[in-house]
Amino acid sequence: MSGVSGEVIVYASISTWEYGCCGDVPQPGARIDGTLEAVPARNGDRFTPTSQFTWNRELELVQFTGWSARWNPSDGDPTAQPIDVYLSWHPLSELVTPTVTGTVVTAHEIRNAPDGSGGYTYTQVDTLPRFPDMHGTPESVIGVIVGFIPDSFSEPTADDLALAHAAAERGTRTVQLTGPAAAFGVTVPHAYSRLTIDLDADGLERSGAGSRVSGVVSGDTRQVSRVLRNEKNDLYTGFGRAPEGESTSDLDETLYVVLTIDSEHF
Repeated sequence: MSGVSGEVIVYASISTWEYGCCGDVPQPGARIDGTLEAVPARNGDRFTPTSQFTWNRELELVQFTGWSARWNPSDGDPTAQPIDVYLSWHPLSELVTPTVTGTVVTAHEIRNAPDGSGGYTYTQVDTLPRFPDMHGTPESVIGVIVGFIPDSFSEPTADDLALAHAAAERGTRTVQLTGPAAAFGVTVPHAYSRLTIDLDADGLERSGAGSRVSGVVSGDTRQVSRVLRNEKNDLYTGFGRAPEGESTSDLDETLYVVLTIDSEHF
């Protein structure tokens, strides 16, 4: 969107947890530095972009003058529906997203509409508390819409996107395994090495996207760690260095292994 001075003003939603965690509170005058993602608009949103944009299918972007945002192709055609823009400074996935820096010029707190219509109310503010009232009432603050003037932005390249999609695909084949050392073979496996394992071995627990397969599989280890536990209550406390290469026959250890399973098993 264009401001009265001719400068581009971008309106983007920011969740309360973003600035409740860290970073500058996004109130007028603050600097912002994050990523932009576009999604189908909320019901009755007042701050959907009205400027013309280009849908770059190859790069999965909606491109405006002076800035751009990632668009998930599964959300359909962005030119045929109203869209919202979200700003974040916490990477939420392996997919690459345009980055932007700028200065906040306006801020509106977002609340659920009290009439239960599914819409929202917007209150312009000059300052924002880092921890707004979020007691679960219908009128609790759920986020902020900032208007900011961007002064720099960057877009991912086709190569960046290809690498990100490859990483995301590997994630669909990755499983987290926890169990007795003997379940992982005659010796403790090394990180970043090949491993063949029976996913149905006694005492072996698995989680993650790759856990949908069973039986004997092969793949590449991403992490091999020793599970640390509190001696008093046997509760998990963290990870330690695994004795890679040691015999598991008499090893009384619980291991945690992240394994990317070969595609042939799916």
